Amino acid sequence: MDFAFSKLVRKKNVFSQLEGGDRETVLREMVGRLAENDEIATGDIDPIIEGLMSRERLGTTGIGRGLAIPHVRYDELDELLVAVGRSDDGIDFASVDGSPVEIVFLIISPESKQDDYLAALRWVSVVARDEYHNKLLHGARTPGDFLELFQDIEESL
Repeated sequence: MDFAFSKLVRKKNVFSQLEGGDRETVLREMVGRLAENDEIATGDIDPIIEGLMSRERLGTTGIGRGLAIPHVRYDELDELLVAVGRSDDGIDFASVDGSPVEIVFLIISPESKQDDYLAALRWVSVVARDEYHNKLLHGARTPGDFLELFQDIEESL
């Protein structure tokens, strides 16, 4: 797969200890941290959350096996934005398999980055379905662990 997911993820946007216990709380936490990291404007927080929750109402982005890929198109951004979060306690994401989510891949993209947006969704889906890669994801603890793992996975795909 000729796509560099690792290039989309900035170390400061890997949150190794999410505190929320349900999807809306976690999405608010992650989007709020993106604003704290100057990735988005504070005025964009509520519209992004509303877009994410609208998408969740269409069907959960908790894809099973402990992973969720909440995503939204948001044209106020110039570039695709990816954040990764981890919860040791698990998050109620109404996942398709009923299991709690431990790893959240948040993807926010302007319409102009449609190809990258779809490639990022596809990459996470492929990795999630692979039992070996899924186990490695669940073993990652720190931002450095995640970034190194993403690079290793890219080399193996």
